[in-house]
Amino acid sequence: MPWMPPLRRKGLSVTQSENAFLERFKAVTAECLDVEPAALSDDARFKEDLNADSLDMAELGFAIEEAFAVTVRDVEVTRLETVGQAVDYLRRLVET
Repeated sequence: MPWMPPLRRKGLSVTQSENAFLERFKAVTAECLDVEPAALSDDARFKEDLNADSLDMAELGFAIEEAFAVTVRDVEVTRLETVGQAVDYLRRLVET
């Protein structure tokens, strides 16, 4: 994946910032799980719909840490069942 600078909210409207956040999340997740970004709907399930196993989820955690400059707890990543849950979890990490 090409290098992307960390997200910055300063100077962006809430909508622009949210769009940039979701776009980056989908790009990172799609590349890590080798799926199309369009497959990453909020209700898409990692295991059942995206065929992600525990190793895929661990790699996704590392990729998110790198892309968003956050610390992702391994135990939390294993509890995420849907893309929407992952977005909400990451949003909380980024906002703190």
